[in-house]
Amino acid sequence: MTMLMPPTAIVGDIHGDVEKLLLALDSIESSVRRTIFVGDYIDRGREARCVLEVLSALRVRHGDRYIFLRGNHDHALLQWLNGGNPDSFLRHGGLATIRSYFPRPPATVLQEFLCSFPSEHYDFLASTAPYFEEPGLLVSHAGYDPSDPSRRDLDAMVLGRDPRVLSEVALKPQDLTVFGHFVQEDGRPLHRDGLFCLDTGCGTLPGGLLTVLLLPERNFMQF
Repeated sequence: MTMLMPPTAIVGDIHGDVEKLLLALDSIESSVRRTIFVGDYIDRGREARCVLEVLSALRVRHGDRYIFLRGNHDHALLQWLNGGNPDSFLRHGGLATIRSYFPRPPATVLQEFLCSFPSEHYDFLASTAPYFEEPGLLVSHAGYDPSDPSRRDLDAMVLGRDPRVLSEVALKPQDLTVFGHFVQEDGRPLHRDGLFCLDTGCGTLPGGLLTVLLLPERNFMQF
């Protein structure tokens, strides 16, 4: 069933590393593939603003080819922009994102950030989906709920943190189940029996790599 899917690229967590993002896009675009991003575009890395600039432009110009999912870091920023408390965003490493907009932060930087956050960046974040699914394939940021693989709510798809999704005994919700969120500190994507975790530390770990999964081949590219 999975061999019938169109040529697809699935991009792991980016975390503000625009250089690796651009390298990945150059490679992907040359092969004309449907491209799915697992989320976590911001925080930790230095260039969150540039990452959102690139991705929001892709959405506007080529939205039919690109599918953007929401990560827990992206969700925390959206909650704050929508009137919530900034604490969760800041705990997730949001100061790096703020610095990408204000290299020399003023004393009132939190208020300035809220007031001047670009509308196109907000529209991009607000448009992100909690997951992508088709027969034989589920892509999300946080994997799934091992206790109930049928769940598709925000807690399971975006905010979940159950390490059992990485275990050999966890029941997969689809033949191919792809996510990020769980940093693979050895720099290699986890892949086992149709389960793939693509967070290899891009923007998070020193020298962390951005991982792209190519389907239906099940090959990896790293940048």
